[in-house]
Amino acid sequence: MRCVCISCFNSYSMWMECVIAYFRKKGYRVTYITSDYDHIQKKHIKARRKGTIHIHVPGYKNNISPGRLISHVVFSWKTGKILEKLKPDLVYCIFPPNTLVKNCARYRTANKHAKLIFDCHDTWPESFLVGAVLGSTDAASVFAILRQKKLNLKDSTASLLEMESGSNDPMAYMLTFIALGIIYSGESEHIVMRIFLQLVVGSLVGLIFALLTIRLMTKTTLVSEGLDTIFMIAMVLICYALSQILGGNAYLSVYIMGVIIGNSRIKSKATLIPFFDGVTSLAQILIFFLLGLLTIPHAMSDSLQS
Repeated sequence: MRCVCISCFNSYSMWMECVIAYFRKKGYRVTYITSDYDHIQKKHIKARRKGTIHIHVPGYKNNISPGRLISHVVFSWKTGKILEKLKPDLVYCIFPPNTLVKNCARYRTANKHAKLIFDCHDTWPESFLVGAVLGSTDAASVFAILRQKKLNLKDSTASLLEMESGSNDPMAYMLTFIALGIIYSGESEHIVMRIFLQLVVGSLVGLIFALLTIRLMTKTTLVSEGLDTIFMIAMVLICYALSQILGGNAYLSVYIMGVIIGNSRIKSKATLIPFFDGVTSLAQILIFFLLGLLTIPHAMSDSLQS
């Protein structure tokens, strides 16, 4: 059995590789058809892939232009000629232009045995996930640069920059989990309400625990000398857990709690700051170590070539 996979744009190459691998496992002889024009960089592609038919099409400079329409018409017409020659049993086409739909449907009408698949899936959840992951500022890098280089920015801008950079991480954390929930469960309703709930509940829990911790450490003798770090860790864990149970942003709760306590006058502050600086450095080392474990060195060369 023969299968033809068609993509008018080369932007979906990774997706098409997965689709082609799937059809090959099903026993199909797969031929991949795509254009030789890079839709993103707006230039013709010289490199050729094995087992791929690159159709030469006219280039265009603007996405909304007659040139792009002409390019699609030429690609669709040439693709129709190839389909008539190869006579595939299955035609898979991702995000086809209108003219390509017409030519593929014409082939299906003339060949009743053939199956035709138009893949027009919605990719906004994946795009939302990528934006959420990449959108936040690297707080660890900002803190390291400001402190190691001892940059003295005007008008206390350094503190404002640290605040902005650190507050991005809770937002990215929240949006990432919302995007993953949309992808895996398919539920895209009440997103605004979920974001509002996470922000409000997370902020309130963080504020309450910060004031409670400051109260216990300054106005009572509950915390014995030498147990400040243990007490602080316990309050952070309880704050995180309670915010998570109530449906808030636990990351945001802990962040707000840390900002408020860090700017308050509590005893043993000279001991707590170096301790948590060490914990932060250890956590950063652990994160990069885990990222290294996810890397497969011998597969990097194959990935770069592909």
